[in-house]
Amino acid sequence: SNWARTGLASASKNVYWKVAAIDSSYRRGAWSALKTNFWDRTPPFITLAFPTNGQVIGGLNTNIVVRWDDNDKVMSNRMIIRVAGATAFSNYLIRVGFNLSNLIATNRGYRVVIRRQTAFTNNQAISVVVIAQDRSSNARTNSLVFGTPDTTAPAVALISPPAGAVGVATNANTVVKFIDNIGTASNTTVVRINGALALTNGVFQAGYNGAASAM
Repeated sequence: SNWARTGLASASKNVYWKVAAIDSSYRRGAWSALKTNFWDRTPPFITLAFPTNGQVIGGLNTNIVVRWDDNDKVMSNRMIIRVAGATAFSNYLIRVGFNLSNLIATNRGYRVVIRRQTAFTNNQAISVVVIAQDRSSNARTNSLVFGTPDTTAPAVALISPPAGAVGVATNANTVVKFIDNIGTASNTTVVRINGALALTNGVFQAGYNGAASAM
């Protein structure tokens, strides 16, 4: 016959047990040998070692370093890494579009280093989602978001007067437009007219006046 008992361990610990049978006349047989089972209720630990959450990396691509550890044993076919929504590593295999730089089995887990084959885009936020499960089916998910730097310099448009214009009024307005993919900081704009500073750090210099507007 089968017998089940629930609620023996709400946390990870050893459970010791033995059984004996009692017949309809309430005669009990001999006890079985003492058994020991480890009841694991602790999910694996996930360390997203690099990049860290919120970090802006130095270029448009980087190694991603993940470590899984467990009090018992992480299942190698239950480790998943998703990068920018794409599955990069699962079932102990590197996936299309990614390279596996390093894979080390530790005492009770694994350390993996992966890298996307193509660069990310400029000023991109990249999500990394990591999943692990141990052999007792305890699971954990961890995630972070890192960013790539802004590598696009602002563009400058000289609107007025146009290049090569002749007969411009002696006190004509000079119109300059600064354009950037994420916005130009006003304290980094500089305008020189005939060699003299007219606008610097967002402030008009002596001898010049004007107006600035955000676009």
